[in-house]
Amino acid sequence: MLGWVGFFPLLVALFDREGQPVVKRPFLYGWVTGIVMIAGGFAWMVPFLGRFGNLPLLVSLVIFALFAAYHGLVFGIFSSLICFLQKELRLPFSFSAALCFTCCEFVFPCIFPWYIGSSQAFVPLAIQVADITGPLGVSFLLVLFSASMFEIGTFLFHKKRPIRALASPILAVFVVLLSLVYGKIRIAQIDTQRAQAVKVNIGLVQPNIGMDVKFRTAAKAQLAKLQEGSLVLEQAGADLILWPESSYPISFPYPMPLSRDMLQDFPEQDPWKIRRGFAKPLLFGAMTEDSKGVYNTVMFMNNAGQITNKSDKNYLLIFGEYVPFWELLRGLKKWIPNISNTTPGTTINPFPFEHQGKTYYLGPLICYEDIIPAFGRRLLNANHPSNLLINFTNDAWFGDTQEPNEHLALSVFRSVEHRLDMVRVTNTGVSAYIDAAGRIYGETKVVDPHGKQVDATLALKEAALLSPSGFYQSLGDAFGALCLLLVLIFYALAKHKARMSIQMTMIAGSMFFLHGVILLSTLVVNTDRRSMYALLLHRNESAFSSEQLLSATITLWPILAIASLLLGIVLELWHQMHVKKNGILFRANHVRLEIIAALLSVTVLPVALFGRMEGNTGQVVIGTGLCVLFAMLGEFVVFVSSRRSRLPNVPVQHE
Repeated sequence: MLGWVGFFPLLVALFDREGQPVVKRPFLYGWVTGIVMIAGGFAWMVPFLGRFGNLPLLVSLVIFALFAAYHGLVFGIFSSLICFLQKELRLPFSFSAALCFTCCEFVFPCIFPWYIGSSQAFVPLAIQVADITGPLGVSFLLVLFSASMFEIGTFLFHKKRPIRALASPILAVFVVLLSLVYGKIRIAQIDTQRAQAVKVNIGLVQPNIGMDVKFRTAAKAQLAKLQEGSLVLEQAGADLILWPESSYPISFPYPMPLSRDMLQDFPEQDPWKIRRGFAKPLLFGAMTEDSKGVYNTVMFMNNAGQITNKSDKNYLLIFGEYVPFWELLRGLKKWIPNISNTTPGTTINPFPFEHQGKTYYLGPLICYEDIIPAFGRRLLNANHPSNLLINFTNDAWFGDTQEPNEHLALSVFRSVEHRLDMVRVTNTGVSAYIDAAGRIYGETKVVDPHGKQVDATLALKEAALLSPSGFYQSLGDAFGALCLLLVLIFYALAKHKARMSIQMTMIAGSMFFLHGVILLSTLVVNTDRRSMYALLLHRNESAFSSEQLLSATITLWPILAIASLLLGIVLELWHQMHVKKNGILFRANHVRLEIIAALLSVTVLPVALFGRMEGNTGQVVIGTGLCVLFAMLGEFVVFVSSRRSRLPNVPVQHE
């Protein structure tokens, strides 16, 4: 329940009883709030970095601090934005705050996707609006309610405020109550649909194998544990059996990653036979290989032991399954042996499943693909829309921290968005069944098998085979886009009122300059410009060889960093000449908005509109951050140099 009032303390710190900003640096207040929130929610990163990366505690803490500082920027930007809008426009406070935070959450590129709304994943009544808005709608409601409580509090403690001041918070509370009524109605409708749907008994084998032995030792014992658990589930009435992500134990030198051309199980006498002792259809995770690389794959084996379909993980975990600029950073593996660079899949293949004389389709989500809303929409827009979602996960690296439960909370929204049941099978928990209303049942406990032998955990429950529905499937993040549009309009109006109009010509000119530098660099260093833009947009990268992408990488980001440095210098010089000509001085950061907007329009916006942000967020964040850093360096150098040449005590004015 704290999620519904979580923003109240920050708003109290930022605004007075009149609803006006009272702090000079709202960004700092919000940033500190965000750092504290992220540090609490992602505390599992410290032991994870030690276990996965073999990093010293001090190094792990530094990386964790940088991570928290980066993601905490969401709250800093929100605080600055809401304070500026309220100072200049006096918008209805509750709705203004909700719009601003939803906008920030929508546009901010996160290394690990998260939403404030995910705090309500275990409160089914509160999350039903996600079938229209996605998780952003739940975040909107949480901020809306916190802000309305703040407004009502200021009214009660400020008796001179007119009664009309209650209009905004009362309307906000009404919207929240309306969403809960909607949730009640939708849950009842889903219960009716599930009662009429065909059910399937699905058995889960959670092997509880520690990452200290997985792929390293006792591979035959690991395989036997999976097979023995499957036999128990078959005898208990399972129609389909699931093994988790990369569960088939690779043993060296044989069998190595499974061949992607594999169509049949190994023969009976082969010790590496996949299905032994049971006969039910099996979905299992394995590493597969072809001439292009190694893939994280889920394979389907029918009753006859034939492998009829496979699906590869499309979105790889940065530094866990892929390393940006691997060709340049390959040496990191000497220091962090557990990092790998697998090949991403490019297609989505729902698995056909025969049940009671009819063919249904099972939608695979491998590892953290279940926390990416865009992947869920891609999966449901495939040639054969899924009737049941299945998530294959291995969270063993995180031990028995809160990460597995946070992962589960984020995945719940995929069921609500598309009104489908989901079954999660994991290596060490939490394995669970989630119905189409987002209710969790049959969940297992989180196990930390590191350094010890732990028995497998088995689960067997019914899941409904449904037809996907919900507006979110077709609308996508239209709600987030609408919030962004409204905030941009209000922001432009506020800037105009403050006589600080946004210099759109400067932004457009900067964009042309940056693209011109990219095109010119392709001529100078003889790099294919198509591969450059494939890398920049993260679109159709598979059409180019690794050598071409390496050449594009080596060229693109250093060139963009240098261009950003020049951009910061040129724009600040132009600004100084402009203010000198008009006989006034402006604030030091007057052109920073235009510089950052231009950079984001080149490095982030095209990916969001035309490419694939999900799975490439790490590269986008690193590249954009590098460019912003160099641009700010150029702007700062010119500003400091010009400031030294100015006469003292010159008044500061706005444009």
